[in-house]
Amino acid sequence: MPLGPGTQLEIVRPNAVHLVGFDLDGNQISIEADELEGRVFQHEIDHLNGVLLVERLDEDQRRDALKILRARTLDGPAADPDGLTSIFSR
Repeated sequence: MPLGPGTQLEIVRPNAVHLVGFDLDGNQISIEADELEGRVFQHEIDHLNGVLLVERLDEDQRRDALKILRARTLDGPAADPDGLTSIFSR
């Protein structure tokens, strides 16, 4: 899980998913996805359900992630809100 430039934490997710939904015409559709595609679907569904990535971490990882996020907030995110300055200054 990227927590900003240069920081990642591991999130455990199922390797495969089966999604059922409706297309724009109201017809039921079924999608099976695995590997990267399955992880992308799970990530995007979390967005739709309002689930934050830190909610997927175990207790220790969550504590570490929150420390990192708090430190970045105190360091003044207004100076580099999207992290692009730190990416392009490497």
